[in-house]
Amino acid sequence: MSDDIVTRLRMPICGNYDDDHPSWGPQPCSSCVEAADEIERLRADRDMWKRTCTKLVGMMLPYSLLMNKTEQKELQIILEEAVKL
Repeated sequence: MSDDIVTRLRMPICGNYDDDHPSWGPQPCSSCVEAADEIERLRADRDMWKRTCTKLVGMMLPYSLLMNKTEQKELQIILEEAVKL
């Protein structure tokens, strides 16, 4: 994705540059890099939980016929939420 927020944060466009390495040219400010790292960490966590939820629902599906209607509905809601992520 070319307009991804992480890509934009890693570019030296905010005007606050770290001049520790002037021979490398302008660098993105450290707070922008930290924000980009945090976004990437949160995305990885989100993806991990999505995979976990999907696996758990898949493991429970064979037993769904033994569940009451409320439990079946809750299982369906979990799967729908995991797909939205």
